[in-house]
Amino acid sequence: MTRSVLLILFVVLWSLEAFAQSNSVTGTVMDLDTGTPLANVEVFAYQPGAPVLYQVLSDAQGRYRLVGMPVGKVSIECHREGFESVSPPIVVDLRGGRTLQVDREMVPLGYNTEVLLPLPSPAIDVGSSGTATNLGGAFRRLVPLFSR
Repeated sequence: MTRSVLLILFVVLWSLEAFAQSNSVTGTVMDLDTGTPLANVEVFAYQPGAPVLYQVLSDAQGRYRLVGMPVGKVSIECHREGFESVSPPIVVDLRGGRTLQVDREMVPLGYNTEVLLPLPSPAIDVGSSGTATNLGGAFRRLVPLFSR
């Protein structure tokens, strides 16, 4: 009797483990400047305020895969020597055995990501070289404009 209970308990626990849902995050890390995939990028996953949970390196095609991720909010961050991320870490909400696609872009260090737009030129009257003055009504009443 005891053996059969233990056997049933073992089978139930084993089946629960087999059907357990795990989350994963996949993606590609690209060079924003050239559009080429970046190999050997360290991709970190951590829960906000906690130490790093998972760490993988991107392959030659810039692809990475983080498997067995916990349920809840997880931040994804990338690092590679000589490069910096274009955007801050992405926070994803992992629920119920899903696989999320999170692509990242990086730029070489010192790369200027600001876009400078030209300012409009100031309005200059190029039609005349003289100066003009508007005289108000009170000024015209006080000063004679015509001589006799």
